[in-house]
Amino acid sequence: MKKFILLLTALTFFAFKTGEIRSNYNIPRSAYSVTAGDIDLDGDQDIVVGHKTAWENSNPTISILENNDSGYFNIIDTSKAFCGYQENILLFNMNDDTLPDIVSFYSDFSSGEAERYIRIYYNEEGAFNNFNDYTLDTNAIFSYINYGDINGDSLNDIVVVSNNDQFWGILYNDGTGGFSAPEYHEIEGSYPTDIACGDLDGNGREDIVVCGSKVEIHYSFEEGFESQLLTEHETRARITDFDLDGDNDIIALTDLYIVGKAAFSIFENTGDNAFTEHEEYNIEPSGNKFITTDMNNNDLPDIAFLSHFPHFPDSIDTENDTIGGIYLIYNEGNNTLAGQPQFIPLENYREGWRDIHCEDMDGNGYNDIVIVRTLYAPLPANLTVLFNDGDGNFVPEPLNTPEYPGNLNWNNTLTCYPNPFKQETTFEINLKKPAQAELAVYNLKGRFIRCLTNKFQKGGSIIKIKWDGLDESGNRCKPGPYIAYLKVNGKIRRTVKILKTK
Repeated sequence: MKKFILLLTALTFFAFKTGEIRSNYNIPRSAYSVTAGDIDLDGDQDIVVGHKTAWENSNPTISILENNDSGYFNIIDTSKAFCGYQENILLFNMNDDTLPDIVSFYSDFSSGEAERYIRIYYNEEGAFNNFNDYTLDTNAIFSYINYGDINGDSLNDIVVVSNNDQFWGILYNDGTGGFSAPEYHEIEGSYPTDIACGDLDGNGREDIVVCGSKVEIHYSFEEGFESQLLTEHETRARITDFDLDGDNDIIALTDLYIVGKAAFSIFENTGDNAFTEHEEYNIEPSGNKFITTDMNNNDLPDIAFLSHFPHFPDSIDTENDTIGGIYLIYNEGNNTLAGQPQFIPLENYREGWRDIHCEDMDGNGYNDIVIVRTLYAPLPANLTVLFNDGDGNFVPEPLNTPEYPGNLNWNNTLTCYPNPFKQETTFEINLKKPAQAELAVYNLKGRFIRCLTNKFQKGGSIIKIKWDGLDESGNRCKPGPYIAYLKVNGKIRRTVKILKTK
C-alpha cells in the first residue's frame, strides 16, 4: 500500500534494543481496548487501539497500526483526538462497502451537560478521515459496546449497556451507514457489566445476552424481545459454538476478585431455548476479561483469560518480576476444558488495566495475542504482540515472512535434551541447507540470556550445542522456564521451551 508514505516514515516505530521483545510498540498513553481487522483489504490483520482519555480533548483516543504483511506494524495514525472513553473499540463493516469501519464512543461537554454519541469513522480505502455521530439521547455512562445482526437483515447493528443506569440499548443499521434512534430496555435487580450477541434459537436473528448480578437472554423476534433468566452472578459472557454441534452456546465468567479466584461456566445449548450447565471450571487468579478463540488450530474455540494482578509494590513477585498474565484454557471437546491451563506471564509495568485480542497477525495459521496496557502516563511498551508457533510457545517475533510463506513447514529442526535439566542441556540443530544459524536463549519476558552460536553452518547434518545454564556474563541462571530461538538467515524458524530445575 503506497498511501501515507510520508506519515508512515515519520511514525514507524522499530526502536528495539538487543535482548528486548521485538514486537513492543509505544503508542499514546491510556491504551484501554484493542481489536484487529484487515483495514486495507491487503490480506493481513491490522490493529486498532482505543484509549481511555475522556477528560482530555488533546490526547488521541484511537491509534491505528498497519501490518507490513509479516506481523510487524507501522503506527500510521494517532491523530483521532476527541473526548471519548474507548471501553471497547470495535472494527467491523457498517455501510454498503466491504471495508471495516471504526465504532467508538464520543462525549460532548460543551453545553455543560454530557451528551453521548456513537462516533463511526468510515473506512475510505484504508483511511479514516470522515465520521458521523449518532446520538445516544442520554447523559448516562455506557460501560460496554458490541454489535450483531439483531433484526436479521444482514446488517450490523450496535448494542450498548449502562452499568450505573441499569439498561441496555440498540441502534439499528439502515444499510447506508445511518442508524436509528436508540431503543432502550431497563434491567431490574442487576447492574450490567457486559453484553454479547449471537443467534441462540436459530431464527436468523442474533439474540442478546446481558451480564451482571444476573444473566438474561433477550431473544430477538420481529414483534420484539422475549427475556429469559439464565443464571446469576456472572461478570462476562461470550456466545460461541463451543462444542461444534451447529448451535451457539454461552460461556460465562464469574470474577471472584475478593478471594482471588475466577470461575467459568459452560451453558450448552440443547434447543428450544434450554441450556445445560456443565461442571464449573475454577482458576486461582481472579480476572474479568476473556475471549473465546481457537488457539491450536483444531477448530474448537479455546478460552484466553487475562488475570488480574496486584497494584501494590509489597505484592510484587520480585524474584520473577512478573505480575499476572494470560491463561489459555484449551477446549478438549464435548464441553470439557483441559485440567491444566497454559500460563503466559506478562511483565509488570504497574499499569492499571490490560486488554487482549487474538488474531493471526503473521499469517502462519495460528492465532496470536495482542496486549495493551493502561496507564495515564507514558509506558515503555504499552502494546505487545506475542506470536503463536502452534506448539504452545508464544514468541516475540513473527513466525512467517514473505520469504518463507505458508505454515510452519520449514525443513529445519531444533530439539533439546535433557529437558527439564539441572546443570547442562544439549541442543540439536538440523539445517537442510547451508545457512547462517543463530541459537539464543531468552526468558519468558523476552529478555536476552545468552547467544550459544551465531555462524554459518553446513546443511544436512546434526549440529550439537551445549548450554551450561550460564548467562552472557557467566552468572548461573535461576531455575525456571526459558525459550531457545533458532534463527536461520536472520529469521526465527524454530523455538523450544526448556525448564531449568534446582
